[in-house]
Order: sequence, then C-alpha cells, then structure tokens
Amino acid sequence: VTLDACEVTDNSLKGIHRISGSSLTTSNSALFNNGEFAMYSAVESPLMSAPNCWWGHASGPRDSSSGPPLFNPDGLGDRVSDYVDFSPWASNCVNCTDAVGGDINNDGQVDAVDLALAVDFIFFGGAPPYGSSGDMNCEGFVDAVDLALLIDYIFFGGPGPVDPCAQ
Repeated sequence: VTLDACEVTDNSLKGIHRISGSSLTTSNSALFNNGEFAMYSAVESPLMSAPNCWWGHASGPRDSSSGPPLFNPDGLGDRVSDYVDFSPWASNCVNCTDAVGGDINNDGQVDAVDLALAVDFIFFGGAPPYGSSGDMNCEGFVDAVDLALLIDYIFFGGPGPVDPCAQ
C-alpha cells in the first residue's frame, strides 16, 4: 500500500496502525496531533517507510526506543514505533490544507485558547500546534518569539498571518 500527499491528524490513538506484514509507504504527508502514535507497526518486517513527512515539529517524530531502524529521542513531533523508517523528515508542514497562522486548535479563530495551547506547548511540552499554525514568523518552528507575536495579535491588534507559512 502506498499513500502520498495525505494528512493524517487528530486520531485519538494511532494515525496509521499496521497489524500485518504487508508493505506500507507513506510519503510527502503530514502526520501530527495523533494520540499515541502517528505511525505504529505491530510487526517487524517489512519496515514501514515514511520519507519526507511532517510530524508536527521540525525536529521530526519522537522515537525514544532504540529498536530498528532509527532512533530520535529528541524529536518533538508525533511518536512513531519501531519498524518505521521516517528519514528524511520534512522540517515544515507538507500538505496541510487548512492551517491558519495562530489558529493552533484549528477552530477558525485566533484567540486566547490558541494562546493557552501555545504556552502549554512551548513551556510544558504539550501537544504541537496544528501544522504550521503556531509558527507566526514562518521560521520553521514554534518558540517564544511566536508566542510574543500571538500575544501582540490577540491583545493589541498586531500583525498576524492569515495564511499558513509558505510550505
């Protein structure tokens, strides 16, 4: 099975869950905001392949186990299980169809709820923003500068992007 240019988001447990040994490739896709795992393989072989995918953060998916084939304990994106080859990963959102700058919860409004989610993500390791929506200055990641821009936009009418960052 081959999936290309897909968006797999907002699943409560697993975005893609392979339970048998069939081949599965997902490429050029956005996999983020999934509960336990963006991609999970219950079998060792063949490896699942996911090149050039966005995992919700420029640091790539979180793979904290030392099992094959890769290891990325510092990844801040959605989790992947062993037996998922996620290299190379995209450093910004690919094929995110409806991300809006500042609309972190993707409800169509940029408001205090989005600000709370940004604070939770930046300072407490909460869920990553929807696609590139938290990246207010389009530098490829979400940090305190984006938080300051979001505060300026919400409370003081400062500039805020109305479209997602160029992807």
